[in-house]
Amino acid sequence: MVKKLILYLLIFLNLSIILLSNSFVVLTNSFSNSLINFNETLLTMELCLWNLENYQGKAQIVYENGEIKFSCDIEKPSIIDPTKWVWAYPEVYYGYKPWAQNGLSQDFLLLPGKIKKLPNFSLEIEYNLRAPRWLSLNIALDMWVTKEKYPTLVKNGDVELMIWLYNNRLKPAGKKVDEFSSQMSVNKKLIRADWEIWYEKMEWDYVAFRLKKPIVGGRIILPITELIEKARKFLLKKYGHNIDEMYLEDIEFGSEFGNPFIPKASFNWTLKVFKIKVVE
Repeated sequence: MVKKLILYLLIFLNLSIILLSNSFVVLTNSFSNSLINFNETLLTMELCLWNLENYQGKAQIVYENGEIKFSCDIEKPSIIDPTKWVWAYPEVYYGYKPWAQNGLSQDFLLLPGKIKKLPNFSLEIEYNLRAPRWLSLNIALDMWVTKEKYPTLVKNGDVELMIWLYNNRLKPAGKKVDEFSSQMSVNKKLIRADWEIWYEKMEWDYVAFRLKKPIVGGRIILPITELIEKARKFLLKKYGHNIDEMYLEDIEFGSEFGNPFIPKASFNWTLKVFKIKVVE
């Protein structure tokens, strides 16, 4: 813990230097990451090709001119574990990502944060996606809820909550177990959003909310606290799992893609807005 506190202190001391020097960042190596100031929100950008041992072609994630752009043109992939299905999850995240043991948050929403003490907040994002119809992929948020702060790995009893905004030829892990509706803003219009709930017991508890009408791109405001509360009630009612005393570690945005049966993947997406809004 002392080493981790020292590490975070060093990061904060050098933060101004980092933010001045990273107006243009290109990541091309798997698992490479960089802290960026994305329109006054501190995010970590990561080229998370976690299930690819090697491949031909290229993949990169770029921060330039206030936008984050991922693109890939991959052929002949060598997959580490085909049973995990997807190849990668290139992403940005706010907060501390357990798998990377890295990441920062800001005063307006300090993470990790205890579930029962989280403020009411929403996430505004704007993205667009260009991908062929044959490619299996999603656009999704990922959030980790853990028993301890700043975990170095995810354990039994921890929770992964995904929010699938778009999917094509890809479904969440496990089985569909329920449905619900909520309101959210899409392109400045308040709409009724219909969601499926998927669940799988892994080494941790996996919960995914998947939109029944996928959104390939646009400006969206998601009521994150409301969706976390929906997951909390679902886990408590269905499985007796109380997450009140657990910690929300991070909020991630990215795209899972690929499957064991396709020989290539070529697509791109752009993230223009990632803004957390806390309701006082």
